[in-house]
Amino acid sequence: MLKCYHVDRTRHEVLNSIALSAQAAMVLKIPSAGAPQAVFEKNPQGSFPPASLTKLVTTITALNVASRCERSLNTMMEMIVEDKAKGSGKNINVGDRFSFQDAIANMMLPSSNVTANVVARTFGQLLIDIEENEASSVPRFVQEMNATAASLGMTNSTFVNPHGLYAPAQITTCADIAKLLVDAIERPAISSVWGRATYNMTIIGPNARTQQITSSVKMIEGDDVLGGKTGTLRPKTYNLTIYSQTTSGAKLASVILCSPSDDARYADMRLLLSALDEV
Repeated sequence: MLKCYHVDRTRHEVLNSIALSAQAAMVLKIPSAGAPQAVFEKNPQGSFPPASLTKLVTTITALNVASRCERSLNTMMEMIVEDKAKGSGKNINVGDRFSFQDAIANMMLPSSNVTANVVARTFGQLLIDIEENEASSVPRFVQEMNATAASLGMTNSTFVNPHGLYAPAQITTCADIAKLLVDAIERPAISSVWGRATYNMTIIGPNARTQQITSSVKMIEGDDVLGGKTGTLRPKTYNLTIYSQTTSGAKLASVILCSPSDDARYADMRLLLSALDEV
């Protein structure tokens, strides 16, 4: 459902003087009731690669499909050869089995591309089964991801894969990611894990083990940070979302797209959170 954001123009004009290295940024104040309020914007409609922020759409879509198909967070899934992917989070192997909740943690913390493929294939197949069609599982799931994005009012976003590895047509905006972040905040399966520095993932199968995974969000242990997700496409796309709380107790959903380096995205985010601490 499309959510309308009211902008505090006076504060916006003041904060617009903040010099960020990121190409786009947006911060929403999340009230206890009513619509989120935009308190900072920089190029909110500019189009950029979402990178691994895509996994928020993947997770929310899978949660919706699970609800539709009456599957719980304890639903087990298994990695197969076709799920292999390059990039981040290569911590599971063919034959490993794990719960949906652990899969969410593995996408949110170390940002596992392989796990995103496992989730897309598993839940895409569930959709095919209930619809009794002959589609391929991952493309069917990606189709559902775009439907999910549209339902959240993400009108300027397109997704072509579940993990966020570079694809020319896969684009988003800060305004759209802010809407996605607001929805993610309301999902206990996400909010229960994405604020953790570490998480113990239980894997069964030929190589059964308990595996500690670590968050890719370097500022996750800050007292003000309640959760977050990175998205990285080297050499120059460094994205970051943070859900935080100010010293006065206000909740903020912050998005940065395309900072020029890893250090820069955290400097940008800290600059924003510091400036907005008294909202």
